[in-house]
Amino acid sequence: MTVRTRILVVEDEGITAWDIEHSLIDLGFEVVGVADTAEEAVDMARANHPDLVLMDVHLKGPQDGITAAGRIRDELRLPVIYLTAHRDGTTLERAKATEPFAYLLKPFHRQELQTAVEVALQRHHLERSLRERERLFSTTLRCIRDGVVTTDATGRVTLLNPTAETLTGWEETEARGRPVERVLELMDDRSNEPRDNGVATALGGTEPDPIAAARVVGRDGREFLVSTTVARVVDGDHLLGTVAVMHDIERERQLRQQLEHAERLATFGTMAAGVAHEINNPLAFVVGNLHYAIESLSADGRSLDEVQALEDALDGAQRISKIVEDFRSFGRATPASREPVRLADVIRYAITVTEANRRRRFEVEVEVEGDPVVYGDEARLGQVLVNLLVNATHAMEVDQRFAPITVRAGHDGETWVFVEVVDRGCGMSDEQLKRAFEPFYTTKPQGKGTGLGLSVAHGIVEAHGGAVQVRTRTGHGSTFRVTLPAHEPRPTRTPAPAPTRGRVLLVDDEPALLRSLQRVLARRHDVQTAGSADEALRIIEEGARFDLVLCDVQMPRMSGLDLLARLTERHPDVARRVTLITGGLLSTGDLGPDGPGLLKKPFDPRQILDTVDQLVAEAARQG
Repeated sequence: MTVRTRILVVEDEGITAWDIEHSLIDLGFEVVGVADTAEEAVDMARANHPDLVLMDVHLKGPQDGITAAGRIRDELRLPVIYLTAHRDGTTLERAKATEPFAYLLKPFHRQELQTAVEVALQRHHLERSLRERERLFSTTLRCIRDGVVTTDATGRVTLLNPTAETLTGWEETEARGRPVERVLELMDDRSNEPRDNGVATALGGTEPDPIAAARVVGRDGREFLVSTTVARVVDGDHLLGTVAVMHDIERERQLRQQLEHAERLATFGTMAAGVAHEINNPLAFVVGNLHYAIESLSADGRSLDEVQALEDALDGAQRISKIVEDFRSFGRATPASREPVRLADVIRYAITVTEANRRRRFEVEVEVEGDPVVYGDEARLGQVLVNLLVNATHAMEVDQRFAPITVRAGHDGETWVFVEVVDRGCGMSDEQLKRAFEPFYTTKPQGKGTGLGLSVAHGIVEAHGGAVQVRTRTGHGSTFRVTLPAHEPRPTRTPAPAPTRGRVLLVDDEPALLRSLQRVLARRHDVQTAGSADEALRIIEEGARFDLVLCDVQMPRMSGLDLLARLTERHPDVARRVTLITGGLLSTGDLGPDGPGLLKKPFDPRQILDTVDQLVAEAARQG
C-alpha cells in the first residue's frame, strides 16, 4: 500500500488556498489542513507533523509566513516551500535565512507545483539521511574506548572524542582549530624523546607506520602509554584530512590484571561459600548447646571449674566463627551487626591482640582526640585495625627499626571520624601501592601472610560507608587512614512489651541443630521441627498453622528457597512468615527488598530468641 505524502497548506486567500488544495489532491498528495495565519500554521504543524509545508509569505495577523517557517524549521525540522507574488530583495533575503526548500512565484502551474514538491521532498530525505549518518558517526566516535583525533587538510584539529580528551588533557572546544602537534604530543617510550605523531606524514601523502608504543603527554602533565594509528581521509583525489586512533595499552594491561584477579576472587568465593556452610552448620549447634549447658550448670550451682571449661570451649567456638566470618568479609564485607562503637575501645582491643606479634619490640603511641564513635560492627572494625597494626609491624621489621608505631583517631569534620596507623618502616613503591588492596597480593616473605588482610579490611570499611587512603614513600614509612561516618545518637526507645508466645516451625536437615534451636526457643514458644523441606511442606499442607517458619537455605532435594517458592504459590500467607537461615554467603541483598528475613549461622541463643520474639510479635500484629 502506497503511503501518500502529507502536506500542510498555509494561505490567507481563500480561493488560492482552495485551488492549491485541490491541485495537490489531484496530483496524489494528502492535504492535512489549511491555515491562514502564522500561529495557526505552527499549531497545525505541531498537531499533524506533515511531510511538507507550503507557506505563503504574506499572511493575516502580526506574524508573516517567514516567521512561521522559521519556527517550524527550528522546532519540527520540516521542509518548507514558499509561495509568494513578491520579488523584492528584502523579502527574499529573509526567506533565505530560514533555509527554504523551494521558492514558487505566484501564479504557478500545477506541473511547477508538483516538481517543487517532489524536489523538496527528495532533498529533505537526503539531508535527513546525511544528518542521521553524521549523528551515527559522531555517536560512534564518542562511545568507543579508543582515543580519536581528526584533523582537516591543514593539520588543524576538528574533533576529539571523550577518550582523546582524557589522554591529551584538552577539551574538544579548546582544541578545535589548533595545530594537531600542540594537542597530540608523543614521547618515545624507550628514549623518552619527542617523536612524530604521524599526522604530518599522512598529510604529505604517505601512509605512516603504526606506532606500537608511545607515551601521550597530556596538557595536564599526565602520561598514558598508547599505540597509535594514523590514516588519511580522501574523497577521490581530494584530501579531506586525517584520523588518528590511540589505543590505551596501559588501561588494557590493567583490565587484564583485574580480570585475572576477578577470576581468582571468584574461585576463592566459591570455596568460601562451601567452607562457610559446612563449618557453620555444626558450629551453630555447638555454640547453641554450649550456651545451654553453661546456663543450666550455672543455675544448678555446679562448680566454677566445670562452667569455666565450657566457657573456654565456647570462646574457642566463637573464635572459629570469627575465622569463618573472615571468609564472609572477603566475599561480602557487609557488617553482620550494627551498634555504636567507640574507636578508643577498638584501638585498645587491637593493640592488646597484636602485642605478641610485635614481640614488645615496637611501642604503640596512641593519640585520640575527643571520643569518636561510629555505628557498625565492633568485631569487624577491630579486625581492620588489627590488620593495619600487623602490617605496620612487618614493615618496621624489614628495616629492623625500633621507632614507635602511632595510632591516631578523632573527628574529621562534623559528620566523619578517622583512625590512622603510622609506621616508620620500609614504605611502598608506586607499583606496590597500586596493588596494596588486591586479593592475594603481598610483599611479605613466604609464611608471613596470605595477601587477604588489606583486601578484607578494605571491604569491611567500604561496607561501613567509609574509605581507606594510603600515604607512603619508599624508605619513609606509610600512613593508612580510615575514615568512617560519625554516629549520630538516636532517641532511646521505650522498653519492648513482654514477648508473645507463638507457634514456630524449624526446618533443617541437621538433627543436632534442630535439637539445639528447639531447646532455646521452647522457653518462650511452641516449637515443631521438620528435617527436610518436603516434610515441612507436608506439615503445612495438612493444616498446621505457624506464626513463624525458620528454614535452612541449603538442604538436599528441596532447598529453603525452593520451599519458599512453593509456599508463595500455594500458601502466600505462610510464605510471608518465612525467615531463612544460612551458613553460607547469602545476604539480604540477594533476596530483594521484598524478600524474606535472613539469619546467619552460628548465632547467639539470646539473640536468636530475641529475634524470634520480634518476628512472632510482628506476625501477631498482622493477624
